[in-house]
Order: sequence, then structure tokens, then C-alpha cells
Amino acid sequence: MRRSCQPIRLAIEQTLQRVVELGCQKGERSPRGKTVRTCQQLLKHKQALWIFLEHPGIEPTINAAEDEVCSAGVRALSQR
Repeated sequence: MRRSCQPIRLAIEQTLQRVVELGCQKGERSPRGKTVRTCQQLLKHKQALWIFLEHPGIEPTINAAEDEVCSAGVRALSQR
């Protein structure tokens, strides 16, 4: 799976980089500024975005974590 995802990974990282290169003013609150900053953050953590390709036991989604949080919330509410 790692090899088959390489073109997708490369395309996403290149797109993120192109958006970052558009730039924005420091503190700019426009949708463009927010998008540029989000892309900067994603590029900072790009290795973590693909960790599920390196480690088969890690899911590519956060569904399991969301389910656990939701279940904990339901349990807490039902114990009131």
C-alpha cells in the first residue's frame, strides 16, 4: 500500500506547498490567510499524516478514537 500511495502523497504535499507559496500577511484573517496557515501546519507534520502507511496497525482515520470519546461521553451522561 505504501508504494501505491506514493503518487497521492506527493500530489498532496505539492499542492500544500503551492498554497503556502501563495503566502499571506502575518495575522491575516481572510479565508486565504487561514488556508495558507492550515497548509503550513499540515506540511510541518507531513510525516505524521502518512504514519499509517509505515505501521500496519495504525488506522488511517480517527474513527476508533472518536468512537471511544463518544462512548465515554454517553457513559458519563448515563451515570448522572
